[in-house]
Amino acid sequence: MLIADREALSSWSGVSGDGDDYQKACDPLNANPNLQGLQLELGGHTAIVWDMPTGTADVWRLSANSLVIVRPWVDDESRAAFLASLPREIPYDLEN
Repeated sequence: MLIADREALSSWSGVSGDGDDYQKACDPLNANPNLQGLQLELGGHTAIVWDMPTGTADVWRLSANSLVIVRPWVDDESRAAFLASLPREIPYDLEN
């Protein structure tokens, strides 16, 4: 998953583009299987690449400088209630 400002994303060459952005994002992840994410410069901006497991995620923008990514697996109502009871902010270190 690539997380970046809209201006940064406008310079993203992607998988089939003429740049090497995709390779710059994937090479460190492929070289270190324990690495879950990294910072990447993209169009003069900082972007975050997260090696998200297969699935979907909801992205919620809380403010101009804050967002939350949620990957719920809700298979019954008790799990939905548990997820709803979790704290709204849990910092996560992508490098560990």
